[in-house]
Amino acid sequence: MDCPADCPQKKTVQLTKIVAGKLQTELVCGECPKLQLGAATPAEPQAKSSFSLKAFLAGIAPAKERPKQEQPTPVTCEACGISFDEFRTSGRLGCYGDYEAFRAQLLPLLRKIHGSVRHVGRVPARIGERLERERLIESLEEQLQTAVQSEAYERAAELRDQLNSLKS
Repeated sequence: MDCPADCPQKKTVQLTKIVAGKLQTELVCGECPKLQLGAATPAEPQAKSSFSLKAFLAGIAPAKERPKQEQPTPVTCEACGISFDEFRTSGRLGCYGDYEAFRAQLLPLLRKIHGSVRHVGRVPARIGERLERERLIESLEEQLQTAVQSEAYERAAELRDQLNSLKS
C-alpha cells in the first residue's frame, strides 16, 4: 500500500490527514495505491463517505416550496431557445435576445453583482454624446410619468417641452 522509498516515480502528491488531533503529511507518487483508495492505509481503513456538500447545505436551509398554482412558467428566449434555468446552470447567455427575455430576472442579479444596472464606465467618444442624450431622455420620461401620476401638471408640461426639444 505504501509508496516505497525506492519508487522510481517522482513524489508529487502530498497527502494530508489529521489523526488524533495531529496533522500528518506524506509525499507519494501520482500512481500510489493510497490515491486510488482515498488515502486509506491498512492500519486505518477508511469507509467510503456518502457525504455530499450539496445535500448538507440543502439540509441546512430547505427551500420553501411554492404551491403548484403559483409557480411561474419557465421563461425561454424566442431567438435562441435557452431557458433561464439553463442560463443559471451554465452562467452564459445564448444571444442578444436573452437580455430582454430574462430582463426581470437579470436586473436584480446585475444590481447585486455590480451595484447598478447601468454602465458607468468609460464610453467611446463617438457614441458618448448620443448615449448621454438617450439617458437624459429616459430620465425625463421617468420624471414625466411621476409628475403625471402625482398630478403635477405644470411640471409635467415643462418636462414634456424639454423632451420634445431633445427629440427633435
